[in-house]
Amino acid sequence: MKEVWKSYIRNHKKKFILLAIILIIVLFVSGTQLVLYLNFLLGNDLIIGLTSEQETITLRQGESKSVGFNVEVRSNPFCQISCRGVFTQSALQKIVKEEVFNVLPGMTMGKRFVIASDAKTEGKEMYKYDVECNNVNSWLCHTSEDKIMRSAVVIVNHELSEEEKNKRQSLGQTLQEKAKKLEMIQSKLAVWQDFSVQIADLQLKQEIDSLMVLTVQEKELLVNWQELWEEQEVQQIEKELEKDTLLEIKNEEARLDSYVKDSLGKYAFLKTELLNIKQLLENSPVVLNESLVLQKKALINYFKNLAVSGYYDNKLNEAAELKSKAELLNNNTWQEVRKEVVKNEVNLYVASQAWCKINNNCWRYKNIKEIAESENHDLKASCEEIKQFRDSYDEANKGNKGEDKVPALVYEINQEIINSINWNDVNYELIMNNLPAGIKGDIGNYSEIGLDSLNKIVPERCSVMELEVMNISFNDVSLKEQQNISLGILFEEPKKLCCALNRCSFCCENDNCKNDLKYTPIIFIHGHAFNKDVSTEYSLNAFNVLQSKLEQEGYLNAGVLNVYAPNGEAEDWSGFNIPVTLKASYYYDAYEASGKYTLIQQKSERIDNYAIRLKEIIDNVQYRTGRSKVIIIAHSMGGLVSRRYMQVFGDDNVEKLIMIGTPNKGIVGDVSSYCDVLGEQRECEDMNSESVFMQKLNSVKKLKKVKLYTIIGQGCEMDYNGQKADGDGVVLAEKVELEEAKKYYINGHCEGIRTLHSELLDVNKYPQVYKDIVRILQE
Repeated sequence: MKEVWKSYIRNHKKKFILLAIILIIVLFVSGTQLVLYLNFLLGNDLIIGLTSEQETITLRQGESKSVGFNVEVRSNPFCQISCRGVFTQSALQKIVKEEVFNVLPGMTMGKRFVIASDAKTEGKEMYKYDVECNNVNSWLCHTSEDKIMRSAVVIVNHELSEEEKNKRQSLGQTLQEKAKKLEMIQSKLAVWQDFSVQIADLQLKQEIDSLMVLTVQEKELLVNWQELWEEQEVQQIEKELEKDTLLEIKNEEARLDSYVKDSLGKYAFLKTELLNIKQLLENSPVVLNESLVLQKKALINYFKNLAVSGYYDNKLNEAAELKSKAELLNNNTWQEVRKEVVKNEVNLYVASQAWCKINNNCWRYKNIKEIAESENHDLKASCEEIKQFRDSYDEANKGNKGEDKVPALVYEINQEIINSINWNDVNYELIMNNLPAGIKGDIGNYSEIGLDSLNKIVPERCSVMELEVMNISFNDVSLKEQQNISLGILFEEPKKLCCALNRCSFCCENDNCKNDLKYTPIIFIHGHAFNKDVSTEYSLNAFNVLQSKLEQEGYLNAGVLNVYAPNGEAEDWSGFNIPVTLKASYYYDAYEASGKYTLIQQKSERIDNYAIRLKEIIDNVQYRTGRSKVIIIAHSMGGLVSRRYMQVFGDDNVEKLIMIGTPNKGIVGDVSSYCDVLGEQRECEDMNSESVFMQKLNSVKKLKKVKLYTIIGQGCEMDYNGQKADGDGVVLAEKVELEEAKKYYINGHCEGIRTLHSELLDVNKYPQVYKDIVRILQE
């Protein structure tokens, strides 16, 4: 029988060889598909690494440099990998270059881009390279074709040349000098405005108002230049310098300065003249002459209008004319008063002498010599004397009759007067011209003459009306001490601008800005890797979609934290007034040897060790961003690592901790029993609800400075101590809850080997998770 088979095989050898080959191929292909499928189930479908050759570059205006990125893809060799790369100028959200390319598994592809600086400002700008790759599904490559994203950021420091710096410094000094000059002019205007009010000079006020309008326009121009200066728009300022009206303002200011000084002197002289006029009018005596009274009334009214009206150039001329008229009136009035008073006094003297001789009742009155030499003449007093004489005369003259020999008596008295005065007496001529008429003759016995005859020589009663001059006081006018007015316009060294996500703002350089919680960076911390042999890169993939979507809310996707780059050589996000999001892993550790950093993956350690690495991550992020706090969004075991970090090192550096599916009270049941089958044993031991680690974690005092939030998945039926319980397929809902944390519940389900626990981070499938995170971040 054996011989028959041997003969058959020899005769059909070629057929057997072909059949063997076909069988080997079938087994190989089937086995390959199985391996690929297992890799897909374990999450080891596609791994992307993206690094930048230069994380910061410095460019001066007009310079350009190339930046390089390395894209490394790891996948099964039977898969075809399709990638899309986008290089973006983040400051403008402008795509510099976009391309689609294929990469072979295990291959590293370099990409280079040129960045040119045409910036007119100093500051920082972000450029970002985003890569999105996926395996292409085929008969030899079983894949979900899910896209994996990576991002890398390059910070460009823009600097100006020394020539441009000197030019800007000179321009800044010129602009500051203009602001100072305008401040001085406005300070003077304030003094002049007060002066114009003091002297009521309407013309000066109008000219000051006109100049003030020019200074306001100049100030608006300077304010606009200040804004352009802060934005470092130097060329725009240089163009607009042609609009400057400061020279015109300076010329007008010089003219007004001369005008004010001249007005000050003129007003002082005018004040003296008006006071002199007032004194002339006040000292001008009252008269009975109607014409002179009317003249005085007119001058008083004119004086009133002149004294209270505003200052004007012709006012001095009018004051001089009024003074001349007042002096003339004063002179004429005194002459008229002298005439009237001397006439009254002569008549009273004659009448009193006659009365004395007729009935020996002598009226005490001044003698004729006193009248002749007197230079003081008071019409009001004279009228009062006439009244007194008249009152006495009228009382004594009741019913008296007698022979009318008064003319002869008057003649006799006149002769006595003539003999008593000299021709050089001041009032000689007036007395002689005003002697009452008499007739030479024999008067006989004085007693025979009747008192009633004296009516011919006794003066008639008179009264005078006082004309009051306006009671005006003239205050001293002076220029107040000039107080410096600050416009608050400064052309200091321009602040640097930091630009990202299509917006620019002044770089954050002070503690107030650095402590602004609006710009707190976000760190994504992954959970426990169920497959300890899977690359850490896959754990970081869990946050890809969430990190990308948050960029739409204004959180810059800065990719993965470059933990191995030394401080000062890595990305410098300090100064940007924008929050960045970073993925980081506590599985990575780094050390330096011979000036080079080596990155290693360490997955076989306790959570306490991961907490120490998390401290290094947080310190690194704080250093690079310049921010005082961070926000942590942690999934699963990442929440325990974060809590342990805060217990050991304090919670001063964390503003918020958002925990997604974190087993805060530990894992139980089947999950706990089979955790270390694929996962790391020590991590699984620590997460067990009965572990020493969990007891320590939940027995210490509550955190007070950090805000805690838990997002809890429910809807998957789980076994717990023989009872059905609700959870996310990995962690019971009640084990996620934390008393001091604000709770958010997500309803979902588990399908086959896929659990809600891992899919909570799929914000496309569970958008409520994303909404809750955004709501928490905006609180």
